[in-house]
Amino acid sequence: MKPSLVAAFAAVLSLSACTSLPSREAGCTGTSCRPPSSHDVIRTAIVAVIDADYRADLAGLRRGARTLSGLARSAAQPTAAYYWSGYADWRFAINAANEDPPDRAAIRAALATASAAYQEALAADPGHVESQIALIGVIGMQLFFTPQDDPAFRTLMDAGARISKALPPSAKQNPRLLWLRGGTEFFAPPPVGRGAEAAMNTYFRGIANAISTPAPADVAEPSWGLPELLMSAAYVSARLEDPDWDAAERYAQAALRLRGDWHYVKEVLLPDIRSKKLREIPSGSE
Repeated sequence: MKPSLVAAFAAVLSLSACTSLPSREAGCTGTSCRPPSSHDVIRTAIVAVIDADYRADLAGLRRGARTLSGLARSAAQPTAAYYWSGYADWRFAINAANEDPPDRAAIRAALATASAAYQEALAADPGHVESQIALIGVIGMQLFFTPQDDPAFRTLMDAGARISKALPPSAKQNPRLLWLRGGTEFFAPPPVGRGAEAAMNTYFRGIANAISTPAPADVAEPSWGLPELLMSAAYVSARLEDPDWDAAERYAQAALRLRGDWHYVKEVLLPDIRSKKLREIPSGSE
């Protein structure tokens, strides 16, 4: 690992805060009371959706998607509400894919709705880079659930390539884009996929960039990515040809320091890493 990345990991492994997201507004009393603005309502719905995502609350994600979609239709500036409505449906699909068995029809429907929401966000603000990045992620997951001999597969491929080419140069360092790119490098077959080492290097870049980027003051501005990058680094570390169990466990624990309520990491990924580590490294052999 490069020295700069070692420093980045030293910083993230020392994190103790559960999340950098602003908390919900406290109630008001007396003359300081005011009716919530439309942005306040959208902001509250966004926080609820983020929480539902990490808790794998599928019903909460569906409810949040409907709420934000409705708010977007009546908002003077609907981009943020459409972005997070799409996020709720996208994360519903990701969490539902971890169910056993996954409801493929529900996943495909959620991805279609997410795609439509991001297209609405881009219709309202064609230069909204975060919606472009998220739409690339949705399309990537749609490709996974679409047979390659289906004409829709080529349509999706072309759409993803077109959006990727339209991204400004500054987006190349975006931690959310790097999370998606690392996944493509690890999961896609050659020549698109470049293997575990390339994926890990991409995740490391994303982690370093996420750590060095100040958290936005407004929760409506996307800032997720660091927990996801750490989770993915843990996942890939446990699936190397020569698995690095200690590193995988450290990355998963670092993700939980940021989101202690993350169901997938706490209940699925970390127990799986520890179980496989114990089978491969018997007690007393180290």
